[in-house]
Amino acid sequence: MFKLLLSLMITLFINLFLFADGVQPAGSGTDEDPYQVSILDNLLWISTNPDSWSCHFIQTADIDASETVDWNDGEGFSSIGSLYITPFMGNYNGHNNTISGIYCNRDTLTSGFFGFTSNAFIENLNIINASINGNGNCGVLIGWSGGSVIQNCFSTGNVTGSTWIGGLIGDNSHTDIINCESNCSVTGNTLVGGLTGWNYNNSSIINCHSNSNVTGYQYVGGMTGRNLIGSTLQNCFSTGEINGNSDVGGLVGLNDYDSEIGLCFSNCEIYGTYQRIGGLVGYNNSVINNCYSRSNVSGSGFIGGLVGKSFGEITNCYSTGYMDGEYQVGGLISLGSALNSFWDMETSGQTTSDGGTGKTTAEMTNVATYTDLSTIGLDTPWDFVDDPYDDTGIEDIWAINTEINDGYPYLADIIVGTDDHEIEETTSGSIIKNIYPNPFSQQTTIKFNIKETETAVLSIYNIKGQRLLSNNFQAGTHEYLWNAINYASGIYFVKLQTRNYFKTGKMLLVK
Repeated sequence: MFKLLLSLMITLFINLFLFADGVQPAGSGTDEDPYQVSILDNLLWISTNPDSWSCHFIQTADIDASETVDWNDGEGFSSIGSLYITPFMGNYNGHNNTISGIYCNRDTLTSGFFGFTSNAFIENLNIINASINGNGNCGVLIGWSGGSVIQNCFSTGNVTGSTWIGGLIGDNSHTDIINCESNCSVTGNTLVGGLTGWNYNNSSIINCHSNSNVTGYQYVGGMTGRNLIGSTLQNCFSTGEINGNSDVGGLVGLNDYDSEIGLCFSNCEIYGTYQRIGGLVGYNNSVINNCYSRSNVSGSGFIGGLVGKSFGEITNCYSTGYMDGEYQVGGLISLGSALNSFWDMETSGQTTSDGGTGKTTAEMTNVATYTDLSTIGLDTPWDFVDDPYDDTGIEDIWAINTEINDGYPYLADIIVGTDDHEIEETTSGSIIKNIYPNPFSQQTTIKFNIKETETAVLSIYNIKGQRLLSNNFQAGTHEYLWNAINYASGIYFVKLQTRNYFKTGKMLLVK
């Protein structure tokens, strides 16, 4: 009996020891010799060793973290970097690998895979099917990010909390987020967004997409709940369903304090129960330029196709979505002014707006409306590809095609294709070179190269992660024509997989 009890105690001690500390990854944690993370016990070691939080890490394999649901008496994974101990200040390169099923359920601030980061660099990491529950500052990737750079990261799952709640990052301060995407269900009270809860203190969100269902009370946005204090959103777009009470927008709930939104669009279903509800922005006190909204919007008052209420600047924008409100409803803006901006009177069901100029659908899909100075409401031509009519701009911001975006103008350079339209050669040598056209209405061509010594599988997935097709290819340069006539509008993903490497790209199907 004594031997049995002793054996059980030893086994329990070993299990507790492993559970408490995990397994140290190979490597020394330097830039030249980073820790090599390949198993869940490596992540456990990192999370329980604050001394490692200023080191360098690379992830070398996909990691299944679903068993974290049973860790720490139901509290799950302990976030890397803490508001109460020390932030994560290191480098983490996921090398496009995935962490799946991470679970964090803590009644504290800063919940996520990383809890609190400062001057960190995090890239090429996919966290999918996550479940993050906390009090405030909650996100799948990071709860609270300060002074960091986050790029090429992707998140899916559920995030729930009170304030500063985001699909990727909860509280984003003085941080640049580049080429990232969130496909989450996000629920909170105030400052709730599909990508970040808020974006403030000279932060930037660039080339990002959120396809999230977002629910909150105030300052609720498809991309971020609030954009403020010198912060920027550029080349971003949001899709999904957005629900809130006030200051609710398809992209941003509230844009203020010397911040700017440019080259962005939203295509959401937006439901507000009170006021200041907009297709792109709920309440604007700063700058919006060269943006559009195709979102449908409903609420009580101060409802706008582009912006609910504005005391800021709006230039070169348009909206087409349907408006449903009880009072102060405007085709473009319910209250405020806009320069060189238009809304579709037919699709919106609105013939009046406090700012902007109403046009028919035929006029809205005619490039002359935006470039011919004889157009009523146009003071300066928009900058289109091929310089039509009076357009003399050189940046080629806008484009128009009857087969794309229902014939309405679209942003020519917004990144909705591969991570780069022409991706640099990698050590693998197998790359996706180009997807064109993108966006597309029926079919698109995927150009890719496979290294001489390799074979590869090309797969296409929908936004839910369901594989639609998969084909094998030999070494060489290939052009694959994908006919999507039987698929619905939305985001699709293409994946090129070799033995030791994969690359993904995004495609936007718009019918």
